[in-house]
Amino acid sequence: MRKMGLVCPPKLSNHLFTTAALDNIDHNPSSTTSMDSFHGTSISIMQHPKLGFEGAPRFNSVIDERLIAGKKITALPDRCTNVPPTIIAQKEQIVPPIIGPAVRSEVPEIDPLIVKEYEWLNNLKHLLDKPELDIEDYISWGAYHASKQMPFNNMKTTVTLMPLFLDCAHSIAMIKHSMNVISDTIQLLNPG
Repeated sequence: MRKMGLVCPPKLSNHLFTTAALDNIDHNPSSTTSMDSFHGTSISIMQHPKLGFEGAPRFNSVIDERLIAGKKITALPDRCTNVPPTIIAQKEQIVPPIIGPAVRSEVPEIDPLIVKEYEWLNNLKHLLDKPELDIEDYISWGAYHASKQMPFNNMKTTVTLMPLFLDCAHSIAMIKHSMNVISDTIQLLNPG
């Protein structure tokens, strides 16, 4: 990756659905003797395999201790670490006009999720009338809905943490730079 100027952890595979999360890192000690605080940015990359396909491994990086003895760790590429300044050229936000009716139609459709809520309420009413509950009677909202789901095998999601940034996550420059770093990594893993 050094030739391309990218950072991509070796445990990430090719051809998997990949998502990313950007978050702030805040360390603001409140003790009276603390001398410093830290506000930075972290990027996490997650890959979600599906049953029967766990992605195409990129390579197996085996570190041979004999080969790296006495060598220094190379610096991260400038493309990843240097956050270029960014400005918003337009101060006023342009809100697109509403196309179509702005109110609900005369005959609202019944939301399927609301129907499911009424199913749970009716089940709860039925259970409250029973003198004694059975082991498969679920009272709580979560347990009832979980019992209605189809069983499935969850594949393990691969989560990696990219190198941390010293810049604050709330700056426009850091958000833009993070989006570029994420885009570069995902394009490397899933071209096109």
